[in-house]
Amino acid sequence: MEKWKDAQTDRIPITITRDEVRRFAKGVIEENLIYFDEEKAREQGFEDLPLPVTMPVTFWHYFSIPWLKEVSEPLIHGKQGFEYHHPLICNHTYQGQLILNDVYEKTGSKGTMIFLEHTLNLYSQEELHAEVFTTLILFKKEGV
Repeated sequence: MEKWKDAQTDRIPITITRDEVRRFAKGVIEENLIYFDEEKAREQGFEDLPLPVTMPVTFWHYFSIPWLKEVSEPLIHGKQGFEYHHPLICNHTYQGQLILNDVYEKTGSKGTMIFLEHTLNLYSQEELHAEVFTTLILFKKEGV
């Protein structure tokens, strides 16, 4: 995995619909009406429904991620963080790029774990709108 450190995907277009925002908001038991009602969102200064803060973690399925293709072990979602420079709004197309920032190992009582630290950058017209930080963990196979 170390050979993939600093690897990045191509930028790909990501557009989220109102229905997707509503489904996600309902799924995370969000009660704020700005995620369901366009008028309520506009009253709060948004041009359309904003995306719930944690929704970008679902964007990984849009990517073909070469460094994860060789992983056969189950991945554990270790941690996540979000930094917003501008709100993300549905029906707006963002350019997403996934970067593998770091790969490192730690040995504990359950064996050796490999940590994969990622950043998902979301751009609109070359301006960075959001950064999503995700750490994935996998257990190293013995003898590898």
